[in-house]
Amino acid sequence: MTITDSEPGPSGQSTGPSDPAGEPGAGVRGPGLHGGTAGPAVPSPRVTVHAVSVVSSGGHCSAQVHLRQGDEQSMAVAEGVMAVSVARRLVAEATLTALALLDDEARGLALDAVAIAAVSDHQVAIATVVLPTPPYEELLAGAALVRGAGEHDAIARAVLDAGNRRLSGRWPAVNDPPGNHR
Repeated sequence: MTITDSEPGPSGQSTGPSDPAGEPGAGVRGPGLHGGTAGPAVPSPRVTVHAVSVVSSGGHCSAQVHLRQGDEQSMAVAEGVMAVSVARRLVAEATLTALALLDDEARGLALDAVAIAAVSDHQVAIATVVLPTPPYEELLAGAALVRGAGEHDAIARAVLDAGNRRLSGRWPAVNDPPGNHR
């Protein structure tokens, strides 16, 4: 996986990496990320999907996901072979990597599965992620309707939905004692 930082162009698509020397598995945060002075913790705005693109060429696939949280932003790229199921997984992996750049707690999340399912007349992206919380593994699920932006955008939103279940601090961990809602 390669993580770079980029600014979206006028169409909302990435214009390319601003740090072309990015190392696989390394990350760069966008301008203004985690800046400021120390002080009391202030709730952050929810992480949103800014842009998702999937490009295939010569049997290879590259998924790029750009996330925003207020003025902060991150972008991650995941690459692999071209297959529909692999492209879906690459979008989900890139989303988790970009999320980890915005929220240190997300570094522990790992993709379990991703799928597109028919629910009545609708297509729904479903993602499950796992958060190891020794001695347990906490499985989280998220879902998002496939809308005009397509299934890859819905997959990124489903991954964020799954991650938000734990990272928002509103839900207790599996091994938290009753009443310990962080």
